[in-house]
Order: sequence, then structure tokens, then C-alpha cells
Amino acid sequence: MEVETLVHILQELIPGKNAGGSLRFVPDLGTLPVGRIGVAVDPTPENIQTAVERGIDLLITYHPWTGEATEIVNHANLRLLALHGNWDSAPAGILPELVQACELREVAERDGVMIGTTETALRGLIEVCQRTLELTVVPYFGELRSPVRKVGIYLGSGFLPHRRAVWETCRAQGCDTLLSGELTMAALRFGTEHQLKLIDLGHSAAARAGMNKFRRLLAERLSDHCPVDFLDGLYSCNYFTSYSILDNYSAAFTESDDLEMGPELFSFIEKME
Repeated sequence: MEVETLVHILQELIPGKNAGGSLRFVPDLGTLPVGRIGVAVDPTPENIQTAVERGIDLLITYHPWTGEATEIVNHANLRLLALHGNWDSAPAGILPELVQACELREVAERDGVMIGTTETALRGLIEVCQRTLELTVVPYFGELRSPVRKVGIYLGSGFLPHRRAVWETCRAQGCDTLLSGELTMAALRFGTEHQLKLIDLGHSAAARAGMNKFRRLLAERLSDHCPVDFLDGLYSCNYFTSYSILDNYSAAFTESDDLEMGPELFSFIEKME
């Protein structure tokens, strides 16, 4: 398949402002034809190895590649593309997929938080998340039988202390439940104080359904050009414990001192997200 064909299809799937001018290939896609494409949430070493074994020459991921399995990537001339924020709010992207699965109504974006109404109980919403994201365990805070009427969704590390503005937005908008990732003691304390129920989708797992949909849409458009595989390896749900690029910071963060965490690591994460 010619490069121009792929780029045109990607521009259709991620139109206008969602592309944000940041749809960049690593290394540059160049002019070499694409014979097989892999789609994954994370460029884990396992996904990279599997891609090479399957003869994939372009791996499209949600999270950006940060040097995992560099020798394999270079030796196989594997090309990588990270969609990340580009695919979050695209018409068929991560957030729309979660909103649809949760059957939210009157949906609006407020300061980066997708907010909508529903009529269910916390137990029901957790079960929807389990089915949609293919999870067996979903950490949560709140009474399972308590009603859920207004939900906020924030992708990524919305429960980390430096995301307090997300919690305040949910509170100001009258949300009773927040779906995000990286649950911490700070978020639990806020939830207790303000009666805000919390569901931890997992930093990477939250993107699984949306990236699966991306693979299906891409495969439909490329059916006459090349096969598209889905690779299901994920980073840990909490980047602070095993995301490889943060190895040097692993000793800096524990749940017991999450409120006292210095700004260095959080500013680093901001750049990654």
C-alpha cells in the first residue's frame, strides 16, 4: 500500500482539529510501501516483538513510543505512529466510545472533562466499564447501590494529585461520579469530602475499546490494500509502578505521600500526556 493512501485514510478518521498537526511518524514514514499494520494501545516490548514476528512494518499505538525495545525496532525498521490525543475526541474516538458504552445523555465538554447524564447505580456503571474495557477487576470508591445521575470522564491520570482541577470541575458541574485512571489517596480523600464516586478505568485499559474500534475502521478502509492486526499488550494500569520511561522516578512516589509529591514527576507526565 502506498503511503499516500494511508495518510488520506488517517485524515478521514481523524479530521480537522482532532489531528492538531501532531500526527507524526517515528521514524518518518517516508516513501516505503506499507504491507501490514498493527494497532495497539501501548508500544510495549511484547507488542513490538509480536509486530516484528508477524511481519508488521507499521505499528499504530495510542500512547507514544519512548524507546522500548529500540534494538528490535531499529533492526526490523519498524515504523511507529502514536495517535494519543488525536484519537481522544475524534468522531469515533476513545471518548465517544466510552460515552456511548455508558449511555450518557446531554453530553458536553467542560475544561477537558466529558460530562453527561444517566440513570443507573454505581454497580451498573462498573459492570458496563468491565464489559466495555474487558476488565475483570475495576477499582472504585462509593456505595455500589448509590444512584449515578451525572458522570465525568477524563482520560489518563485524572486521579493523580496534580489533576485536582479535574475533580473541582466535576464538583462545580454537579457530577456525582468520575471515571479516570491512577487512583490515589488524594482523590479518595476528595471523593469522601465531596461525595464524589470514583471508578478507575486504568490508564491504558481506558483506551482499549477505542483503539479496537480504530482497528476495525482502518481494516474496513484498507480491506483491498493490507491486513490490520490488533496487539493487546498493555502497560501497567498505573504508570508510576511499571511504565518503563518512569523507572528513574519509581522511588519518588508512594500512595502514602501522594499529596506531598514534588512537581518534577508531574511536570514530566504532563509532557507525556
